[in-house]
Amino acid sequence: MTVIDNVRGQVQFSAHIDRQSAAISVESRGPNTVIKVTGDVDASNADFVATVLQDFVTGNERIAVDLSNLEFVGTQGLRVLIDFDDRCRRAGGAWALVPCGTLRRLMDVVDVGHLPASDSVDDALDLLGRGIAASTVHDLPRVTKDKLRC
Repeated sequence: MTVIDNVRGQVQFSAHIDRQSAAISVESRGPNTVIKVTGDVDASNADFVATVLQDFVTGNERIAVDLSNLEFVGTQGLRVLIDFDDRCRRAGGAWALVPCGTLRRLMDVVDVGHLPASDSVDDALDLLGRGIAASTVHDLPRVTKDKLRC
């Protein structure tokens, strides 16, 4: 049984996991789940980060992924987010990303404008609330080129 298994389904929860230069904190904020990743996300730990993120996609979820304090993110980290976006959409969940500057630049270079990005966790939670109220994930604002400039 993992930390995630222990906290899933509880009304209020908080968990912290450290592994291979990435630390992941998970907490509930009302009907939302905030997953904060710090450290590095690269080829050495991308599968671990993907597993943690995807464990929270069970349908009708509202998840904010806070990567604002990452020190490094490689292309494998971007792959994790693209896969997570696809899985959330298929499951009917909603999510919003709070990227660090490096990730914003990487998203610009790779031209990944469909990921739902916000400037802060509070903004992400606000977008998620409005997206769920509209009954569609696709109404959430997407990253635009002007927001990607650092």
